[in-house]
Amino acid sequence: MTHIARLALVGLLAPAALVPLVASPSTAAGATIVRVDGNRFGPADLEAVRLDCTDTTVTPEGTPVFRSVQGPGEAPLGYRSSGWLMKDTTGAVGPIAHVPDPTTTSKITTAVYSTSVVEGLAFARYHAPDDTGVWRGTAEIVSDNPKKWTRIDATELSFSWRHFSAEGVEDAETGGARLATLAAFTEGNGGNGDGAEVGFLFGCNSAAFLMDDMRITTAKTDRRFDLEGFKTVSSMSIADRSITIGDQLKISGSATSDFGSLAGAAVALEAQRAGRGVKQIATGRLDDQGTVTFTRRPSGSGAYRLRVLGTDDLQSSSSDWVNFTVRYAVSARSTASRVASGNAFAVSGKVSPRGRTAVRVQRKTGGSWSIVTSGSSSKSGGFSIAVPTNATGRQQYRVLVPGNRQNSAATSRTFSVTVTSGGGGGGVVNPPTGPHRIVG
Repeated sequence: MTHIARLALVGLLAPAALVPLVASPSTAAGATIVRVDGNRFGPADLEAVRLDCTDTTVTPEGTPVFRSVQGPGEAPLGYRSSGWLMKDTTGAVGPIAHVPDPTTTSKITTAVYSTSVVEGLAFARYHAPDDTGVWRGTAEIVSDNPKKWTRIDATELSFSWRHFSAEGVEDAETGGARLATLAAFTEGNGGNGDGAEVGFLFGCNSAAFLMDDMRITTAKTDRRFDLEGFKTVSSMSIADRSITIGDQLKISGSATSDFGSLAGAAVALEAQRAGRGVKQIATGRLDDQGTVTFTRRPSGSGAYRLRVLGTDDLQSSSSDWVNFTVRYAVSARSTASRVASGNAFAVSGKVSPRGRTAVRVQRKTGGSWSIVTSGSSSKSGGFSIAVPTNATGRQQYRVLVPGNRQNSAATSRTFSVTVTSGGGGGGVVNPPTGPHRIVG
């Protein structure tokens, strides 16, 4: 499923109402890297703007379609880039960032990618001191390097500046357009005031485009905007995390995104066993509630996690690992219900999962279990162990299989054997010595 969002763009005529920076930035090469989660520009202190390329008082036609993609090629920053499809539209669209001190602007750049020539505008909006209106500046830009990432630098471009009232009407008395860089114009009109917003808009020629690594630098701020896909958050739980071999685990997973519903998004169930690496064992898709269910019958203990598979516009995420244990299954029985003291009786049974493992026969004495004798199972899991006797009376036995990294310990059902003081009992006289026989 491809997740594409249609973006409701911020109007140009009203003063900026930017959300304070709440992204989790990191610092690299002197600049703060700010991750932009899909088209959630506000939390990254950005604003998406749409503008007619020839007359800023005209409302552009059509609706650009926002998208994020992996790459193309090696993205300038991070793993993805974002942009708009401009089919059946007019005007340009793109992000702008607020700066508190535009008079010190020293860098206004971005990387742009298109499969054809793409035309656009460098755009700035300046809030001068004691001014209820706003200055808008535009400068034409073009990238004529198809299918390659191109760096656009508007730092020294002369913007064409026009003043607009608070109602969005151009003020004729300002004398028309004025040409100057952002830094020079703001310096010459009273200083920083309430700051400015500046950025890049593309699509004047209706060409689709992608952007990444927009960098705006002033004396107070130096930020590089990493345009990425929508962030996802995964979680997973297991109803009963301790089972016996052969039983079924029910695994419930879910995922959310700032994008909205993730219905239909592809997910994978990953497993990790002791001494082994991570392995994808199942795939599925989220339902309308953003949930998914898997059922598994694991042969050994380990851990599972849910992973949202990354797409162009969705960033992959993984839940925490959830551990589970799988007990051995043990069946055992005595070959005799009565045996004379001093004779031995055989205990046979089977261990699952099959394979060679330690097998211990225990007897209950005074309310606690103690080991009487030990043996091992065969490759097929079968065993037969001779059990010596001494004390008389009705005695309770069971078989214990100790745990290991793959399976936890388990015991068989309890069974009884009556040991008599003299003849008349079953069993085997003179029990064998040395390793006990394994069968199977």
